Amino acid sequence: MTTSMVPMSQRQQRVASQIKDVVAQVLSRGEASHPELNGLVNITRVWISKDIRHATVFFTTLDDRAPKIVEDAFMEMSHVFARAMGKNMTSKYTAKLKFEYDSGYDYSNNLGRKLEELDVSEESED
Repeated sequence: MTTSMVPMSQRQQRVASQIKDVVAQVLSRGEASHPELNGLVNITRVWISKDIRHATVFFTTLDDRAPKIVEDAFMEMSHVFARAMGKNMTSKYTAKLKFEYDSGYDYSNNLGRKLEELDVSEESED
């Protein structure tokens, strides 16, 4: 079963929301000093394990950067995010972070473009 199909408890959802906020704040403040993380990177969601010790942070890029390059940059700077989580969160454990490109946004954007193309072609036939 994939991570997106497993429902999270309220506790998991609360901690995941906190992690998302902390990661977004670190990015917006420029604390993660990596050139690939400066700019148009969006944190879309966080999935966290039941024991709250492992979290997957899903992201998208709003420009043409390769997702793998940005993912590698996140991993290089993971210590910065861990430190910020330790300072800003009250949980007993600091989750080990994994970063993954959220391909669901690409899928929905492509689907939207195809629907627009169908709509335009139907209008031109009228």
